[in-house]
Amino acid sequence: MLRKIRFVLVALVLLLSVSALSANGTQEKAKKSKVKAWEKSAQLGEYRPAEDDWAAIEKAAKKEGDVVVYSNSSRVTKFCRSFTKRYGIKAEGNSFKTPNLIEKLRREQDAGVYNADVVMTGNATQFVTEFARTGRVYKFIPTDIYPLLTASAKKEPLAIAHYGAKVVMYNTETYKKPPIDSWWDLTRPEWKGRLVTVDPLKSGTEFNLFALFIRHSDEMAKLYKEEFGEDIVLHGTENAGYEFLKRLIENGLVLFSGGNDVAKAIGAKGQANPPIGINSYSKLRKAAENNLALGVITNLKPTAGISTKSVLSIPEFAKHPNAAKLMIRWMMGGINEKGLAGYAPYHVMGDWSPRTDIKQPKGQPPLDKMNLWPEDINWLYTNRVKVRDFWIQHM
Repeated sequence: MLRKIRFVLVALVLLLSVSALSANGTQEKAKKSKVKAWEKSAQLGEYRPAEDDWAAIEKAAKKEGDVVVYSNSSRVTKFCRSFTKRYGIKAEGNSFKTPNLIEKLRREQDAGVYNADVVMTGNATQFVTEFARTGRVYKFIPTDIYPLLTASAKKEPLAIAHYGAKVVMYNTETYKKPPIDSWWDLTRPEWKGRLVTVDPLKSGTEFNLFALFIRHSDEMAKLYKEEFGEDIVLHGTENAGYEFLKRLIENGLVLFSGGNDVAKAIGAKGQANPPIGINSYSKLRKAAENNLALGVITNLKPTAGISTKSVLSIPEFAKHPNAAKLMIRWMMGGINEKGLAGYAPYHVMGDWSPRTDIKQPKGQPPLDKMNLWPEDINWLYTNRVKVRDFWIQHM
């Protein structure tokens, strides 16, 4: 009797498993069919034409009625406003911190909610791996802008809105020249409690900067010997990169929620003993806006920081794909537009256009001449959980 019951139960489990697999297969097939239909309607993916017909795109965009932008930049309101003025199409700009933006988009897509038409975000490492490579978002570079891009921008997996950098800033009122020349200086007693940064668990680019010290642990070990005259001694850590993070944290690293707060903490005038801080190079624009004394340490060893990128994409099932295409073209500077079109808010010191025909801000060094580590997409994605766990354990 027991044997018969077991047989029936096993048969039932197998039947349910086959049914589930069949259902999943049917659902997957149905979604693929919907995706293809949307791609054809939106003229994206394999249906992308060799040349964009901008008269037709603009006409279709105006019929769609509006465009919704998810952005990791507060400057979204500026280029949305200018876009509406230019085309008469309502543009809704939504600003989020990068991790929140990525999580929001993921949750919405998983729930079958498709609000965003254009996404501009940092932390390209995570976004490219989890969204672009899995088909959740689509690459779109206007065909009339593509020939104007730098060679590196042409090779990127997604369109580049602008390049940037995470660097170390100091107070130029207190210090007439940079007070440090090595990252290891920040582990010395005189800088205890005097390094400020955005919480890396709340910002993808700060996290990537700290993680890359592990990626470049050999350089950090070599530099340690140059600085202190002896080989580094590890204290329960795997390599000099992890050891650097451990000592940095133990030296009283101060975390803020946003880059504007970091800029103010560093650059406020009248300080006798101001902190040094890690921030986006483009925050130099806050110096004039808020009467701050901010400078960038460009000769820091072994690197001045990391190069970053803000990427553009159109999410799957975007409701207004033609308006999205028009918006991306606007954000990248447009063609024959006055005042750099939607790129104007980013034509500031610390942001670099991916276009060869847009002159960089006066006094800005060429991006490829700065001593910056590139974001290593594959290494960062593979090691992000391990680095995050180490950070949480020691912070």
